[in-house]
Parts: sequence; structure tokens; C-alpha cells
Amino acid sequence: MYPLLGYRDLSIRRLAQQVGQSPGIFHHLFPSKDEFLVEVLDQIYQEALSQLTSQVQRRRGSVRAKLASYLFFLADFTRHN
Repeated sequence: MYPLLGYRDLSIRRLAQQVGQSPGIFHHLFPSKDEFLVEVLDQIYQEALSQLTSQVQRRRGSVRAKLASYLFFLADFTRHN
């Protein structure tokens, strides 16, 4: 929902409705919209870091080849996120 609505129009009410819960349950889990977004972004970045680490460790070759692989991964991640 965030990419479609942006920060301003993404509301707790809309988030709760999307997952079939009440806003009260949402507030029980996350004190604010900011706390929710921090958690979501943290999970996305942790997964990306895990993928990056795995990719670089598997990569054979020179330091230059590993760096190129790293930079391509970061560019692709940035483009999609």
C-alpha cells in the first residue's frame, strides 16, 4: 500500500482494513504509523543484506568482480525499492 498511497495517505485505518483487523489491534502492535514503517523497512533491509552477503560469498573471482556484483545488487535493490 505504501508505494501506491505514499506516507501521507497511508493511514492506520487503511492498513488495518487491508489485513482485516481493527485499528485498535494495529495500535496494540505498533504505537504509530512510523513504528510500523520502521519495522517493515527494517525487515526489507535485513532480507536485502542477507541476500547480498550470500551473493558476494558465492561469487568467485577477483575483488573487482565481487565489487561489481555488489554494486549491481545495490542498483537493482534501489530500483525495486
